[in-house]
Amino acid sequence: MINKDQSLSVELISVTKRYGNVVAVDSINLTIASGEFFSFLGPSGCGKTTTLRMIAGLERPDVGKVRINGELVNDLPPYERNVSTVFQRLALFPHMTVAENIAFGLKIQRQSRNAIEAKTKKILDLVHLSGYESRYPEQLSGGQQQRVALARSLILEPEVLLLDEPLAALDRKLRKEMQIELRRIQQEVGITFIYVTHDQKEALSMSDRISVMHQGKIIQSGSPQEIYEHPKTPFVADFLGASNFLSGLLVKSGNGFGLQMADGLLIHIESRGLGASDLNTNKMITLRPEAIEISLQKMPLGAKNCFAGVVVNKVYLGDSTEFEVLLNQNERLKVYVDGHRKEAQLSIAADVFVHWDDAVCNLIRSD
Repeated sequence: MINKDQSLSVELISVTKRYGNVVAVDSINLTIASGEFFSFLGPSGCGKTTTLRMIAGLERPDVGKVRINGELVNDLPPYERNVSTVFQRLALFPHMTVAENIAFGLKIQRQSRNAIEAKTKKILDLVHLSGYESRYPEQLSGGQQQRVALARSLILEPEVLLLDEPLAALDRKLRKEMQIELRRIQQEVGITFIYVTHDQKEALSMSDRISVMHQGKIIQSGSPQEIYEHPKTPFVADFLGASNFLSGLLVKSGNGFGLQMADGLLIHIESRGLGASDLNTNKMITLRPEAIEISLQKMPLGAKNCFAGVVVNKVYLGDSTEFEVLLNQNERLKVYVDGHRKEAQLSIAADVFVHWDDAVCNLIRSD
């Protein structure tokens, strides 16, 4: 949630974009605070890049308003919006050096030679490329080329920097390094970054806030922790990582509520957001695999949810192990265990107990 004292950087008001009969962006409303690292997250074709292009001025909304720093920009071309964009395809000039690539925009603006040299040196320091100014793009690694593209945009001192999946072509290790670098640079320059990605780990690790998009709509917006731990729909829960989905009838259980499963299991859940009118209605919860404990012994008295089961599948993931546990001959739960724990050595067909707190049961609505 945006603090009322923060100034708004970007506002989208009932923005819609169609391509023929296809609604690419469907009446979205959004505010992004000045200085935020904000991410649009979603699968291919969900409308996130189209939304970014409308902020950039590369597409015009059919309906709605786009405001940047309070100014209506629907009719302004990209070069009058004081935004800059970094694309997945970097489009560096191969015949220009690093310094020449970075300074290109300033030369177009006809800034003085001294100003260009001073700004180029400053931005090279910022992106940790001092000493590389005379090299050509082909002499750089993929990560270094990304830094050049970033520097070329930042040197223009935009109010908003737009990034359209800029790390998608990098290998996993380099992507991780660049995620850290992007976050560092954003915090140092202090401007608004709006980032588009389909990678949930990337969005979770870098963003102040995230909007999850699906079929042209924003399904949920919030902090990474809020989105991950309290998804509002099955789509958000599933897209943000592995999740167990459990459905049942909401019943009274002691001083709280429980989910009565069709196979007889009673799962205790927190009463947050529930009332008497919800009783005897079908509800669904999500339960993250890492929130479940697994052991060979039953938990002591006081454990909210504890059930006997049997391991029916096991997948080694390196730093963790994924177990599939069968409960009551019907319900199957995914459980993640850190690789260094002794429970990671459990074998298939082992009789186990799984347990979790009622607070990690997240109530969701149907999509």
